[in-house]
Amino acid sequence: MIAFARRYTAKLALMVLATLVAVGCQTTPKSDEGRRMMPPPRIPFQPYSVQASVRVAEGRYPNLFTGTSHAVWENALPDAAMMSKETATTEAKMEAIEQGEDPAAAETKALEDARMRAATPSGPIEITCYLESQFPDMSVAYDVVGLRGLEFHLELPDGRQLMPIQKTLDPELSETPVGALRRYGRKVRLYFPAQVIVVDNPAVSGPGKGVRLVLEGHESQFYFEWPARPDVRASAKKPLPTREVMAFSRRAYQGVARRAKNISHEFD
Repeated sequence: MIAFARRYTAKLALMVLATLVAVGCQTTPKSDEGRRMMPPPRIPFQPYSVQASVRVAEGRYPNLFTGTSHAVWENALPDAAMMSKETATTEAKMEAIEQGEDPAAAETKALEDARMRAATPSGPIEITCYLESQFPDMSVAYDVVGLRGLEFHLELPDGRQLMPIQKTLDPELSETPVGALRRYGRKVRLYFPAQVIVVDNPAVSGPGKGVRLVLEGHESQFYFEWPARPDVRASAKKPLPTREVMAFSRRAYQGVARRAKNISHEFD
């Protein structure tokens, strides 16, 4: 009986403590909660995979390009190129603690700044298109693999468009007979203005619209799309209990523990 009572009172103490902490966290003042709860971080865009296959958006001639046509994002950064969390944040956290500021917020800001610097391209955004066409009108097929008669641009997740600054054609044109038709193939390299493209972190907000290379012409629209690479290290911070809540919970637990001890002695 005594052992049962002691187990019961100990369990009661733990249940009361959990309730106090939960209530305390829910009643965190709005001012402190705003300081502690940080919005989902935005990260510099890096493609999840450098290669993207051609897709038909809409139009009269969905067979303008063959399904083997694809594009490659050339200057994507490997994970190793991004500054490590420890290097980017240790100094910022120490400085925040010395100044009485929130070290978690300083850590997030320092890491975001470091990744922005690491992701800043040293030159234009470079995309290589490997285009093939077996369109019945062979003159059209010949033209579209060199992007002649087509308009093209990069479409960012926020809806902005980047226009190309340069296009270069590979001098080699492949030509393969396929029955009465011919399949043409060519490599085209496109350059867009150098800049950091900032997106919502898919590790927090979930998959979203990626960066698209859009091709338009001949009453048709095609695109290549690169989803953003998630960054699990930049996940949003969870709200932390305030010092007042922690102190209140500590005092409450001590009171409950004393009461539980007194009750257990009644069974001795």
